[in-house]
Amino acid sequence: MAKLISKTYGEALFEVAMEGQKTDLFLQEAQEILTILDENPDLDKLMKHPKVSRQEKETVLEAVIDTLKKII
Repeated sequence: MAKLISKTYGEALFEVAMEGQKTDLFLQEAQEILTILDENPDLDKLMKHPKVSRQEKETVLEAVIDTLKKII
């Protein structure tokens, strides 16, 4: 079930990127998120934890991205 959902959302995201001619930007952002998770095992565990709600995960990820934007 999870694979089907991730595939559906992945395909939809790709279509949006293609329509907006932003595939490079979307790829770069995805790679940055993966790098952040690789470099921060505790954050990776938090994002994978089943008891942390999707909303909480989104809030944490948005905060991390906002902080990085201020640094860069």
